[in-house]
Amino acid sequence: MTIARISYAARMYLDCLRSAALYSHLFYGSESSWLEGNIGIGEESTISQQYWFLRDLMGLGDSFVWKDLDFSTVELADHLNPGNATAGQYDISEFEKRGGKFIHYHGLSDSYVSPGASTFYYDQAKSAVQANGVDDVDDFYRLFLIPGMEHCYNTPTDMNAPWYIAGTDQASTINTSTWSVPEYRDAKHDVVLAMMAWVENGTAPDSIVATVWKNTTNAQEVLRQRPICHYPYQAKYTGKGDPDEAENWECKLLY
Repeated sequence: MTIARISYAARMYLDCLRSAALYSHLFYGSESSWLEGNIGIGEESTISQQYWFLRDLMGLGDSFVWKDLDFSTVELADHLNPGNATAGQYDISEFEKRGGKFIHYHGLSDSYVSPGASTFYYDQAKSAVQANGVDDVDDFYRLFLIPGMEHCYNTPTDMNAPWYIAGTDQASTINTSTWSVPEYRDAKHDVVLAMMAWVENGTAPDSIVATVWKNTTNAQEVLRQRPICHYPYQAKYTGKGDPDEAENWECKLLY
């Protein structure tokens, strides 16, 4: 790589800044999907897939191209907030008062939406609800960060990190007949069943066991499993037993 390319790559790990932090950087481990989707491979055919938001929802017209994108475009998007897409209402205390429960998960190898956006939202929500008399946000809202998971599902082939928790669209990436977590259809492994147990029985999930299989198209032979701890806890290997088995990990505050 040239010095210029190294410098450009390094910027991917820096927060997007103006006068203050504007958006979180991408995390280590997201690199394998930099050439997908929103970031693309620098070809017009890939970049143009995202024009619908700018041209249609923001009303910038068919003449808008990627070279026109600058900070003023970002500021306009914040101002217009088309579709009420901005998750900027942090006080969810009314949701808590109605008995609501919220499970929020995010892959740490996501290159489409930075995981830092999720931790920022959690931290802001925690402060906002505490100001309105809710002592512990974890009583109704828990965030789970999944190491090695990309955008919503899957893991880079060179990682093979446990990522499957039967979340939205995850089963469809295995095959059309998959539902829940094959051979592990319980609240310990399935995020939907974990939510049901929390809502119906008051059993809050401290962790959810994620799974990855040796063959990702049939989900028959497990390669490894690991507990995904609720933020800010992280899974730590106990130092004993097979690290590919979830029972040999525990949730700890590492920092």
